[in-house]
Amino acid sequence: MENANFDERESVEASRYYLHLRGNTAGYKYRLALVDRLDVARKSTESGIEIVFHLVEAFFDAAKTILPNEEIDYDADEMRRSLMPVLKKTNLKNMLILFRKATDQDLENYIEYWKTRDGQRVVALMNAALEAGARQGSAVAMEMVAAKRHTVP
Repeated sequence: MENANFDERESVEASRYYLHLRGNTAGYKYRLALVDRLDVARKSTESGIEIVFHLVEAFFDAAKTILPNEEIDYDADEMRRSLMPVLKKTNLKNMLILFRKATDQDLENYIEYWKTRDGQRVVALMNAALEAGARQGSAVAMEMVAAKRHTVP
């Protein structure tokens, strides 16, 4: 259900759908509530925030390595609080568009799947894979920073 490839025509159609849906207040609120429930069941926004934070941590670790005499710090909790609503809004809009061809009942069924033990196991496995990839990317970035420090006068 989530594998949507967008060509230019599909992109225009998706934009029209979203604008039409926004114009129908009751329909928009109902559909938004559905994709919000899906977001919660799949932990999409939550997972997205974790990926962002792996990247932020890698950036700050690299900066500390490059600038060891500088005091470089950030408030992770504050950053998380400020990013969460932005990412949530973006995810919900994208999900509205992505699932535009799904019926309300299709979405209800999909939500129910993600709430099952099997669905939550898939979520956990996907998140573990994403986090492992982010950690590996961070490790590679640190290796690149270290290599750069040794080759640049």
